[in-house]
Amino acid sequence: MLLLTKTAPLNKIFDSLQFVETFLYSYRIFTDSKELLQYLYEKYTKDDTGNIDAKYLLAPIRSKILQIMHLWALLYDGKDIFSNPEIFEMWKKCCIEMGIKVPTLKFKWEHLSEIPLKKSSEKVVIDSCPPPPTPSEQILSLDPEEVSQQITLIMESLISDIVPSELLFSEWDKKTTQVKVPTLMKAINFSNHLGGWVKAMILRYMNKEERVAILRSFIQVIINLRTINNFWGVTVILSCLQGSTLKKLKSTWKLIKLEESEELVRTELMVTNENRFKQYYETLSTITTSGEPYIPLINIPLSDVSKYNEVLSTWSEENSLINWIKIDKIYKIIKEFTIKRPKYTFKKNQYIQELILNGESWVNDRVCWGIAKLREEVPIQNTQEQVQDTTFIYELEQMNLAEKDWRVLAAVGGKTINFKKGETILREGDITPSIYRIESGEALLENGNLSRTIDQGSLFGFYLFDASGANFSVVAENDVTVTEIQILKINKAESKLSTKLYFTFARQLAQWIIKPKSIMRNFVSPPPENNDISEPEMKIREELKLSKETEILRVYKCNLKEGVMGVISTGTFVVTEHFFSFYGKTLALKKKLTINLDEVTGLKCSKKKKCVVIERGSNQYYITFFNTHQSAAFEFLNGVRSFWNKAQDPEEAHNEKSNSESDVESSNDKTKKSEKEMDTENEPSLSSHEHFLLGCETISFKAGQVISSEAEMKVGKIYYIEAGECLVVLSRDTIHGMINTEIIAKEDDILGHIDFLLMSPMDNLHMKSIKAISDGVIKVFEPHFLNIFFQHHPEFSGKFFLLLGQSLFKQLEAESKTK
Repeated sequence: MLLLTKTAPLNKIFDSLQFVETFLYSYRIFTDSKELLQYLYEKYTKDDTGNIDAKYLLAPIRSKILQIMHLWALLYDGKDIFSNPEIFEMWKKCCIEMGIKVPTLKFKWEHLSEIPLKKSSEKVVIDSCPPPPTPSEQILSLDPEEVSQQITLIMESLISDIVPSELLFSEWDKKTTQVKVPTLMKAINFSNHLGGWVKAMILRYMNKEERVAILRSFIQVIINLRTINNFWGVTVILSCLQGSTLKKLKSTWKLIKLEESEELVRTELMVTNENRFKQYYETLSTITTSGEPYIPLINIPLSDVSKYNEVLSTWSEENSLINWIKIDKIYKIIKEFTIKRPKYTFKKNQYIQELILNGESWVNDRVCWGIAKLREEVPIQNTQEQVQDTTFIYELEQMNLAEKDWRVLAAVGGKTINFKKGETILREGDITPSIYRIESGEALLENGNLSRTIDQGSLFGFYLFDASGANFSVVAENDVTVTEIQILKINKAESKLSTKLYFTFARQLAQWIIKPKSIMRNFVSPPPENNDISEPEMKIREELKLSKETEILRVYKCNLKEGVMGVISTGTFVVTEHFFSFYGKTLALKKKLTINLDEVTGLKCSKKKKCVVIERGSNQYYITFFNTHQSAAFEFLNGVRSFWNKAQDPEEAHNEKSNSESDVESSNDKTKKSEKEMDTENEPSLSSHEHFLLGCETISFKAGQVISSEAEMKVGKIYYIEAGECLVVLSRDTIHGMINTEIIAKEDDILGHIDFLLMSPMDNLHMKSIKAISDGVIKVFEPHFLNIFFQHHPEFSGKFFLLLGQSLFKQLEAESKTK
């Protein structure tokens, strides 16, 4: 039938040209390009020597083969052949040997010989772990009409690059999709990315009014997409807005205007499977008649082809012939989808396209649902400014403990101790709920199999990670000065700084594991240079005329009232080591106040415990913080009381310093009484908070299954093994360079935390892959969920870093025993 010639009688009742076109559209269902090329080549080059009748009969067949080759080359604008370099080379070789000289083919050979693989007109890059958008990149600053136009241009490029033969199978549902149907998967991946981008742009904002504004902006984008006939884009964003995740934001949707909701309903009726997409096809008929450009629904041909592949067999069961009914139906679907459409004439906006393509995309529905639940059900207790202090997941460098932070901790719950060369700073087995920092000198940290020199700025005090006592001893290699910070004191007085301390300590352990031969790196940030002072701090210094030597320890937004009947002033309250300062406004009048700490005669909470009262002689100053959380006043009191005590009795503060090891021993005896209290207060667990588990993805795995390959690894993901065992490949820095090692991770182990803490670049991850040894369950936490979780539950952030530190300490301890 394929080689039916023009003069054949069957042509009178059979459209052979239509048959050839149908065949070329759908031949991949039952054969492949190589086999078809080989068949045509053999028929064309069949030996006819000495047989005049055979020559006469072969001539029209060769003519038909030339016609088929010509139509094949023009099929899908050449995508069927020229998108595959191997098929293209085979095709060219066959044509040359067959002596085919078709101008169209000649042009394609010359044009494509240099670029055998057809490339898309627009490069689409979707980063698996993109950086978060900056404020200037927020959707609110963009025109919804412009956004819809750029989405349309991207989709038009993707849909025009699809090789139609990839639509023949249901390969997009299988694991090998990226290889078998790359252009189709590129379009589907962008569709998923766009939906995740919309969810990220809405859910990332903690303020309900901002979420409403962004939601309205995307509703306008949908309306504009409908206006310019981008039905695919309408479906993607509409399904995202109408999905269960964003519908969870009930308080946000209540603020959407009625007419906007009605527009969404009308748009939804156009693209939903109502009466078999009746309204969509009616609209499409009007558009094609008028010659307007449009982007069709990509899900319709995919679902239709899947249906026919599932219902109809490719081969007839009776006589093993091809089921042409199925072939013809699929041919019509593909031809309708690949019909040439008018092009859009919008001007490309590179900035907006890059924002869409490389913007943060939250594609995991389970994680997004957990975030939506947090946004809707868990109120944020802090003000906008204070909440930003807890959004550290994307800016971990800001979590490093600065020098002034350390001085605050030392003032609240610390003391300085001096040691001579050879003296023991910490004995193996000591139970001291404290963290130590070396201020000067060097010490040797060892436990028999493992030793390491730690220098100025290094932290130690491993009871924090193991309640059974320190597994390492620390001995002074020369004269050493250390600062001891008592954990119980700073947990109550400085919860935010204690979180930074736990992070810095955990990060130091991570660095130690990565580079076991080097001196432990000092992660405490150095004091900023004068030219590195932040803009807000510079403004404070200018307002209060503070010298460069004066260090600002605390800044609070608050209301201040002088006396019970005084006028309220709104402004900024600043704490330094020697005085308090306030500047703000009372109505239109500026107000400034400075109180030296040695002038303060009393610090207390008001009767209702909502504000702090500072007494200076007969004067009283009432400070009410913008943070409405009840602990705000207590945190302020605990944070400044140590400075005040030192100002009242500097000699007593000086006597806190000890020059002997006995101070550490006596400290051990005293703190043993509070061991149970500390264990109860600081004991962290990934399963200790209901909302924390909402944002994790639970994966059940079988023995031998690759849970995460090297190509799938992402920075920031935390893996928690709930059950089973896994083989983990890690990259290590040794004297011989970077090498890969294997460890076995068991139940309750945490993975990915080293790359998380050290912010490893994508091309230099510490963890390379995870493979299951036995059946089990693993929980995966996304970095954007952690970020939002700690916005709503800042009290859990310190325990989280303690948990990471515990896991690192276990790994460090295990390695020391194997050396």
